Amino acid sequence: MTQLWSISIEEQFYLFWPWLMRYVPRRRIVVLPLVMIAISVIARIVLPLNVFRQVWTNTLTRLDPIAVGILIALMARLNLRPIHRVVLVIAGLASWEFAAYGCGLYYQLSILKISMGYPAVALGSGAFLLATLGAKSLRSDSAIVRSLVYLGKISYGLYIYDQISIFIGRLLLFRGAFGESTLTHPPSGASLPIYIVFAFGLNVALAAASYRWLEAPFLRLKERFARVPSRAV
Repeated sequence: MTQLWSISIEEQFYLFWPWLMRYVPRRRIVVLPLVMIAISVIARIVLPLNVFRQVWTNTLTRLDPIAVGILIALMARLNLRPIHRVVLVIAGLASWEFAAYGCGLYYQLSILKISMGYPAVALGSGAFLLATLGAKSLRSDSAIVRSLVYLGKISYGLYIYDQISIFIGRLLLFRGAFGESTLTHPPSGASLPIYIVFAFGLNVALAAASYRWLEAPFLRLKERFARVPSRAV
């Protein structure tokens, strides 16, 4: 699965960060994410754009979002008003829009555009995270909140199985029900919402099954060796 490259970057971070936390004085930790951002900027300039995977999936070029997460973790606790949270969500969406369409990030058009696009994705993600931290409404027992919490619980599976769900959705709908001639044909018209609902539903079903019968047993096994207890499965 090609998307596992991002999981490998996370695992590399989990491997090295505890040692840095142990040996770097707390008052100097803030320097580390700034250095990580600088490394990413330099790496994206040095690596060749025409070799797509060298930039898109390279650990050194994708440190920005991790660095932003570290900076947020180091921040003092914020007491944001609802209007501030709305502004952060809008800012996050604007950042992602700029990266996707203003910079054409996926197509790696130029060093200038990726130099703006990658940080924009990281800042947008950070804005979304800040918008949710400490929000009292997220602690309610409403069906919407419970549904979102459950999606968060199975989010690893949602990420892992999304390409499979997309492929099966196109295979069944566009080769079957809608009679498209190719799996690469982009969904359009009346078939688009049907395709989205089907692929998303299948993705949730696969992720839920994976969590129930694959991930949860390993999480329970982990409890026997964990030195810092996590929440119950």
